[in-house]
Amino acid sequence: MINLFKILLLVGYVVSQNINFETGWSYSSSPAQSFYIFENIQIDGETAIGDGWASSQTQGSLCIDNPYTCDVIGAFLDDVCVGWVYADSDGYTTLPIMGSTQMPDDLSTSEYCIAGDQPTLKIYDSSNGTVLDLQALELVPVWQENEVYEIQSISFANNGIIADGTGWTYYQTSNQAFYLFEELAIEGIELDELDLIGAFKNDVCVGWINYDDDGFTAVPAMGSESDGSYSFYMIDGDIPDFKFYDFSSEIYYNILPSQDVDQWINGGYFILSGLSSGSPVVIDGCTDVNACNFNPDANNDDGSCLYDDCSGECGGSAEFDDCDVCGGDNSTCSATLSLGSFDSSGSLEILYDFGGPVAGFQFDVTGLLFTGASGGSAELAGMEVSIGDQTIIGYSFNNNEIPAGSGLLTELYFSQVSGPFTEINQGMFGAITNSELNTYYVTYSGFIDHGEPDCSGQYYGDSYIDVCGECVSGDTNPDDCLSSELSIPTNFYIKQNYPNPFNPSTTVDYGINENGFVNIAVYNLNGKVVDTVFNAYQVAGNYSIKYHSNTLESGIYFIKISFNGFSKTVKATFLK
Repeated sequence: MINLFKILLLVGYVVSQNINFETGWSYSSSPAQSFYIFENIQIDGETAIGDGWASSQTQGSLCIDNPYTCDVIGAFLDDVCVGWVYADSDGYTTLPIMGSTQMPDDLSTSEYCIAGDQPTLKIYDSSNGTVLDLQALELVPVWQENEVYEIQSISFANNGIIADGTGWTYYQTSNQAFYLFEELAIEGIELDELDLIGAFKNDVCVGWINYDDDGFTAVPAMGSESDGSYSFYMIDGDIPDFKFYDFSSEIYYNILPSQDVDQWINGGYFILSGLSSGSPVVIDGCTDVNACNFNPDANNDDGSCLYDDCSGECGGSAEFDDCDVCGGDNSTCSATLSLGSFDSSGSLEILYDFGGPVAGFQFDVTGLLFTGASGGSAELAGMEVSIGDQTIIGYSFNNNEIPAGSGLLTELYFSQVSGPFTEINQGMFGAITNSELNTYYVTYSGFIDHGEPDCSGQYYGDSYIDVCGECVSGDTNPDDCLSSELSIPTNFYIKQNYPNPFNPSTTVDYGINENGFVNIAVYNLNGKVVDTVFNAYQVAGNYSIKYHSNTLESGIYFIKISFNGFSKTVKATFLK
């Protein structure tokens, strides 16, 4: 009968964490629980030893006062202890099994049983200090909250009769039968007394013996006990399967008996006359020992091998990126430098995007005569920024770093634009590094076209050629030279048309130093005349003529003046 007194004690006292001294098994009390009551518990066919003391009880007991002398039975869910109790030698051992409250803030029971879970059972065998697993889990009902289950009998066993090479093991019971093979032949191998024949029920070994090369090898097949122990062994009406193990090649074979195998009965003695044979046991699986799902029992590789990725996940796809980051996207060791806001009067911003902390940088910027640098994240990090002809270097004597991120790196200052364009690039020795001198993968972007310099060679300057053919500053009156005595030019000339580009008209200033015939024409890039501006005789002097066109297509043209066997040309751009 069910010991209701013990159940009430458990209900009343299971309120805290409970630790078993002998095993270290520990569980926390939970309001969600069930009770599994075992009428009989056996270890190797003997009744388990103990007084049934549970962690919910406060009074002393033989097991408490004499540690390591009693057997302890525990319940587990995925290797998490969910209850334990000392075995009761008098029968009716009551094992509490805790459930999860399934409340988000209850971390102590979050891994405990929920409805439908199948707990597993272990027992601490005090006779030799070992922990044994229950092999017949079908005897244990699935967990349901507030249920009481009565289980007639469960059995545990220490190592039984173990076969070398195969690891086949069985426990000798009082109920058994024997199957005698008169003769056995397996193609391609020579059988000897080191080889084994085993009997199995549902892949559980119920007996084995070495092959007898004199014939009539008698294979034992153990049966379940009448008290319910070893319930996974043979019972009346079962038919065992047989396997052969070739010790020399370590290969298993399924035995094909020479005749139908008789049903097992206790005390049976069955002869399989004639010649039985065997076929290799084919076990599909991964045979690569380096694979994370290596199957040591497999003898036929089925292509299922999986390998740990860089995160340790079996069969995962994570890989190390170029920055040696598992599953990374290369961002942590990547950097970008680009040109920011440009002011022709003397300043240029350098922008950055760093995937990790940066302790030093070097790069080149072309087309400017630098005078210094300041500001930005480099200054905030306490870095020194040194400027060369076109090389910018940032460093810190204190190993300071610019954190990962983006923004203004520094602002450069210059006294003059020295080339037609400005760009940023790595230069000869450029690099971006962290404090451990690891180098980043750097992308550079930015280009500034400064256009054409003025007549004095200054980019963004305002000097120009006046009507007398002289380069003068931008604040000079264009007609100042006409008031001088040099009203007749000393040389034949043509000035750059203005405006340029033009649409639809532009002005061309020119001068001839003697009387003669003047022709002014417009040519395309192929050297073909597309329009005539002027064609007549003129006296020596300075002239200005306006050219107007509604027919030209957008593009580059040449305005050519021919005079007394000489010619001069300027390039003009027409924009529609």
